[in-house]
Amino acid sequence: MKAVVLHTYGEPSAALEFGEIPGPEKPGPGQVLVAVEYAPINFSDILVARGLYALRPELPSVIGNEGAGQVLEIGEGVTNVRVGDRVVLPMGGFVWRERLIAREQDLVAVPQAIDPRQAAMLRINPPSAYLLINAYVDLKAGDWIALSERMRHLLRKPNDRIFVPSSRVCRLTPSCTAPIEIARLIRQTRRICVFEEARVCAS
Repeated sequence: MKAVVLHTYGEPSAALEFGEIPGPEKPGPGQVLVAVEYAPINFSDILVARGLYALRPELPSVIGNEGAGQVLEIGEGVTNVRVGDRVVLPMGGFVWRERLIAREQDLVAVPQAIDPRQAAMLRINPPSAYLLINAYVDLKAGDWIALSERMRHLLRKPNDRIFVPSSRVCRLTPSCTAPIEIARLIRQTRRICVFEEARVCAS
């Protein structure tokens, strides 16, 4: 099967190789065979390839810290997922390959309607952001947060996760030289929702 393999720690462009590796065998008890649909390139993957991350696999090794796929086969005793389920793959699961074996408890089933490209990015950045605003700071009504260009996709529909008044939002871009208005986070009964519109910061 196709996979991306790290052969030596160093610059990813030279250290990584796309090629063929043996496919996984049948899943054992408590294991699940998954077909990988999407596996993004996270900054942590670059650090792994350079040997600068806490996760240092014995080389050569497939790498890839997050992704999403569909369950192809389940082993004996597996009850939390079924064949055909879309699942978020385990962080550090070395997912840059077509198929892999994972432990049942390391998979998170998500609705089939979810965009698999979005599901593939649920393991690293969203939990980090959630912990930052819920565990590391004590945010209250009237506090301020900044939304980068990459966060703009959050501002799509009402009744989502974050409520940001449209008059208080701008995109942060490298070319933005004007004073930047920062998004104001407003809590309402411990629930957070989203407004639809966002202004673009003019340079």
